[in-house]
Amino acid sequence: MTGQAQRFCGELAERGLFLERLLVIEENDGRDPQPLITAKGAPPDALKCAAALEASARGAAVSGRCIIYLMTVQRRGQDSAGFAVAAALSKTMRKPLLVVEAMSGNAPWSSERVHSFIGQSAARSALEIPGYLFIPQGFDPGIDPEKNVSARIESSLKPELAFTTGLVSEFDKVTNASILPALLEDAAAVVCDWAPFYIFPDIALRAKRTLEKKNPNAPFLLVDDVGLVPLFKYAKVESAARFIRPKLQPYIASAERERKAIASLIAERLVYSDKLKLQGELLLGDVVASEKFEPRDYGQAIAKFARVSSSVPAIANILGGEFSALQRLEEFIKNDLHRYGTDRNHPDESCSSRLSPWLHFGMIHTRTILSHVAESMGVAQATEIHSESSAAKFVDELVTWRELGQNMAHYAYRNGVALGHSSLVPGWAWDTLKKFAPPAVKQVSLEKLEAGESPDPVWNAAQRELLKTGVIHNYMRMLWGKGIVRWSNGPEEALQRLEYLNNKYSLDGRDPNSYTGIYWCLGKFDRPWPPAREPFGMVRSMTTASAQKKLRMGAYLKTWTTNVNSLFT
Repeated sequence: MTGQAQRFCGELAERGLFLERLLVIEENDGRDPQPLITAKGAPPDALKCAAALEASARGAAVSGRCIIYLMTVQRRGQDSAGFAVAAALSKTMRKPLLVVEAMSGNAPWSSERVHSFIGQSAARSALEIPGYLFIPQGFDPGIDPEKNVSARIESSLKPELAFTTGLVSEFDKVTNASILPALLEDAAAVVCDWAPFYIFPDIALRAKRTLEKKNPNAPFLLVDDVGLVPLFKYAKVESAARFIRPKLQPYIASAERERKAIASLIAERLVYSDKLKLQGELLLGDVVASEKFEPRDYGQAIAKFARVSSSVPAIANILGGEFSALQRLEEFIKNDLHRYGTDRNHPDESCSSRLSPWLHFGMIHTRTILSHVAESMGVAQATEIHSESSAAKFVDELVTWRELGQNMAHYAYRNGVALGHSSLVPGWAWDTLKKFAPPAVKQVSLEKLEAGESPDPVWNAAQRELLKTGVIHNYMRMLWGKGIVRWSNGPEEALQRLEYLNNKYSLDGRDPNSYTGIYWCLGKFDRPWPPAREPFGMVRSMTTASAQKKLRMGAYLKTWTTNVNSLFT
């Protein structure tokens, strides 16, 4: 890197941002990003960024009207490393920052449930983030919404091909599809979120290819902010929670410093304030003079605009967005955090944080949660919380399993393996599950499982909770996953069913944390539990009968024994 680029990165690091979060793709046609500070040779985007920074330092004109931050993974205005890096470029290059969030109806498992949640978030972001633009994509005539909502992924493909939002029809056939490519033509630099799972590699790589065609001199930078640990800080794949747990402590300790650095960087940006004259529908944000929209109405409007399936309807009593996430966090801290350590597994107590939908959609970050929890406990950072407290147990559950999932997703992507692929199940577990698969008479069809009509009323209650609310109580979710294994014809069918039901109906589906749970049900992150027996072999068994003996779940079961056909009426 040149002197000015080194100074730029040095300032970010000095203020507390992990530089390993700042990534470039080493070749124009490559797929695997690398940290800017350790990239081999001279990646084109690193050279472009250095040239722009040097020109700005000399006072020379830099082409492009603005810096564009593509808000794709982290859908929030606070505590976002991608937003912070884009803001720092804005300040250094003296270019206003335009924050652009877009929504496609072509993603696998697209539904009214997902679209409404993101649309609600966008309506709130439009009010709270100056220089913000939301671009919903209209209906793609080449997509069948009902097939899309029940997507079956070809997991033998590389991740960026297995999960895609690419258009099937021509751009002029899809309303609003040409807006973002046109905006990229006038960018001085583009910063995009990076995550190695679901549709996010496809989005980032297609954005880079578009920029190369429309505006080849503008640098394209990626920022990884999926967890406390920058992905490229991991030295290897971690095989169990007990191995990754001690390695996370330094990052829990540094979370507050990084959070404060991000806040100050975002505050220092030059805000894009011009009005954009765009030809589009349902655009939202102050840059198009349309920032006011009731969140629920807007969520419903963009779902209809994209014609996504309504067979998985929006959730009435939950609202997407950063503001709602913070509200839920404060409710949890006030009412439930103190009893989390003792009561979290009891379905009747309902004292888990229930933050997973907002975490999945990037509407809140782990750093923010740790900061609020630490403050509530009267300490400066989460590592100072007493180790025997309920709050410490919550921090451990929050951080350990999320980071384990991100570690899995990172190395799977680098190895060209899509989440959902059978190779991520340990060989011993796969073999024993296959050997001890239940006979046909004990198997249950996917149609009956999806409808919540298994032979087990406890399992049915969990499935009906999922259908109605988009979430399942944490402990019940483990029983739910093990039940699907119990009634499937071996591990391959079980894996497909787990992915399908989870990703279609869960608000927090399609996430590494969800896949961690799916794979755990099949033996990953665990050890053999002899003696072998049908249908789990030596994979850990869980039964609802045992759970009923040790857990308080009477009220939970009463709530979810309603006939499934009446749940949506």
